[in-house]
Amino acid sequence: MTEKQIIKEIDRYINGELQPDEIDLLWEQFLKSPEYFEWFETELHLKKLALDSKKDKYKPFGSKGGSSSGGKGFFRRWMLAAAAAVVIGFGLQLLFLDQQVSYHPYSIDAIDYTEMAGADLYRSDGERPGVLDVAMNQGIAYAYNSEPEKAISQFQEILANNPDHFIRIRAEMNLGILFFNTAEFESALPHFIYLTEQEDLAHFFEEKAWWFLGNTYLNLSEIAEAREAVLRTSAMDRRYKTDADALLEKLTADME
Repeated sequence: MTEKQIIKEIDRYINGELQPDEIDLLWEQFLKSPEYFEWFETELHLKKLALDSKKDKYKPFGSKGGSSSGGKGFFRRWMLAAAAAVVIGFGLQLLFLDQQVSYHPYSIDAIDYTEMAGADLYRSDGERPGVLDVAMNQGIAYAYNSEPEKAISQFQEILANNPDHFIRIRAEMNLGILFFNTAEFESALPHFIYLTEQEDLAHFFEEKAWWFLGNTYLNLSEIAEAREAVLRTSAMDRRYKTDADALLEKLTADME
């Protein structure tokens, strides 16, 4: 496919107009040329931002009201996407279900979708992405499109393929988040436990694992275990310390 055709197919994909065989062909293009996947991600982010803010400020590439040609139009939209990506990271949440999910009154209501971890399209040494790298990001795309069942199936399939440690810890985190946000706390639990048992996690990843684990235990009414996990979160003295201390205060008050 030409660049113009690929961009058109990306637009159709985001709008839900592609057939399964067309989707497979598009993902083959993503694997061959990761820059198109980056374009897809930013367009997907922009659509999510537009929907959540109920504004028609940013339109998918090729839609009415904007140029669908390549060249300057492509790079102009890319710059807009890059600027918008800075905004997107703050405040949007992944709400997968139209139905209300019942959480423990002290628990976080849902885990922000930006906490999910994708694979790098280019590793630090310039290595091209592998099949599982692209599959990871396809799972993220399913999540952004409010298709948690497909996302869960994708990450489970990735784990079944014995991925390397880099991919596995991200797939485990993503499955934990997906199950938590769909109120399947028993299913979320082993994924967060696995992460807390790893000795070589980055500090920010380890802290997230303990914090999400504590909230998962809370929703399973396993208060002692929840308190222990939240204590571990607080002891790390990082991003979630304030929230962890506030939760510990509530749990301690209930025990008195």
